[in-house]
Amino acid sequence: MSSETDSTDHPFAKRGSSNPLAIFITALSASICLALSFGLVLAAFAVAAGGLFEFGTTYLWITGGAIAIGTLWLGLWCFARAIHVERRLRAGLDVDQPDLSILANFRDSKPVAQQS
Repeated sequence: MSSETDSTDHPFAKRGSSNPLAIFITALSASICLALSFGLVLAAFAVAAGGLFEFGTTYLWITGGAIAIGTLWLGLWCFARAIHVERRLRAGLDVDQPDLSILANFRDSKPVAQQS
């Protein structure tokens, strides 16, 4: 038994977005949400631990810097990964295993001609 949605001509059968602006906005939104929530949770934990154990302001500056660096890396990685995945889907490929390198996600994200 086959339905209309099983055909590749059906509009819902298309995978991924073909609009570069939509891909950019989606990737940016996802990376901001993920990175900021990660950073806020870790910062709250660092402030709570600093207050509980009376570590002082030096501890807060050092952990705040480490958290900021980690949050920035996570945001850039999530942005690069989202663009990489959208381009693979547009090319008709499956999603591959994530690589922890930000540059590896951008390197494999060359514009690919669409299959017809």
